[in-house]
Amino acid sequence: MAVQLSQIKLAWHTVALSDADVYPLDVLAIVLGEGKSSRLYQQVRQKQGLVHAVSATSYTPLYPGLFLIEAVADRDKRDAAIAAIRAEVSKLASDTVGQDELQKSIKISLSHHLDQLRTVDGQARDLAESEIMTGDPNFSETYLANLRRVTTEDVRRVARQYLADRNLTIATLNPLAGPAQAPAPPAAPAAVQIQEFRLANGLRLLVREDHSLPLVNIQALLLGGVRAESETNSGITRLTARLLLKGTRTRSADQIATTIESVGGQISYFAGNSSCGLSAHALSEDVGLALDLVSDVLQNATFPPRWSSGSGPPSWPKSKKNKTGSFRSRNNSCASRCTPNTPTA
Repeated sequence: MAVQLSQIKLAWHTVALSDADVYPLDVLAIVLGEGKSSRLYQQVRQKQGLVHAVSATSYTPLYPGLFLIEAVADRDKRDAAIAAIRAEVSKLASDTVGQDELQKSIKISLSHHLDQLRTVDGQARDLAESEIMTGDPNFSETYLANLRRVTTEDVRRVARQYLADRNLTIATLNPLAGPAQAPAPPAAPAAVQIQEFRLANGLRLLVREDHSLPLVNIQALLLGGVRAESETNSGITRLTARLLLKGTRTRSADQIATTIESVGGQISYFAGNSSCGLSAHALSEDVGLALDLVSDVLQNATFPPRWSSGSGPPSWPKSKKNKTGSFRSRNNSCASRCTPNTPTA
């Protein structure tokens, strides 16, 4: 199948699941390429604009595994992107990861692991995989305990030991002539049983309690969407929703990402046919922080000029950029409906 962009993979041979270095390697992967506050995202995508996407993973099965970095770039930026990624990897071999960055990465890993246990299917899968892979159905407890013991020196040591040039393989898949195949549409979310409350200010609060795991999911659902648009402002809902996360009166886009990712959480926007809004996910102990961040984004978004004047990030098509100039004046976007007197879910 023809591709429109260069697909880049860098791989280093590492260890099996039974090795003690599994834990610092997992933390190293998060430091490098997990979320918008990670090193590769900040340096290679945001600051240098060389890639559209970049991530890092530590794959450790029963047999020796791989440390993987994957990226998507324009064909003419492929080599520069690879060089920039390797430069960031090299820094970790000489620079010590800060305590804040270490704790953020550990918390993200804990959150991901607990998130897999939210359903009975997930718990059964975890027990089965632990038994097959390690002979211990309760390996998750061992994994989480060892993860908390990882130090900054452990991270630097495994970076030096495994992420060396002599141990590196690079593969790329590059564009050919012809149109790319359109991606499949995302699957619709499953319905859930919820309770409904009406707050004093008229807001609707929909709640589904589940105390099986210490996790919380928050959604702010606002009126808007394609049905509220016209021919002259088609796409304004999605654009406005996307720009909500580009900064508030007290936080920049990077600070929004760092705030939620520092506690292992996530925040994202969505926009559909009749609604738009925000989704946030975090550990239960950080529900206050997550709610504060969602509230700040919804009430104090500033729509910074550098995002609304047609100079978006490298992943924005030009056709999107041309529609951003007049979004502030539209009254049917989801942001304009976020008022205390407008019922929302």
